[in-house]
Amino acid sequence: MKKYLKYFLFIITVLFMSTFNSCAKQYGCPGEDASIKMDNDGNLPTRKGKSSLFDKKMIKKSKAHK
Repeated sequence: MKKYLKYFLFIITVLFMSTFNSCAKQYGCPGEDASIKMDNDGNLPTRKGKSSLFDKKMIKKSKAHK
C-alpha cells in the first residue's frame, strides 16, 4: 500500500509542477520578444537575411564545381 502512495504522490507532484509556466514574461523568454519589423505600409519585409552557412570563398568554389 505504501508503494502505491509513493507513486500517487510522485504523479501528483509532477502534475502540480508542470502546471506552472516556467517562462515568466520579465525574465527573458526568447519567444515573447520576437517580432518582425514592418515597413511604412504595414507589409512584411522582402529582403533576405545576411547570414550564410558558408563564407564567400566556399560559395564561389562550390559554384565553380557545378
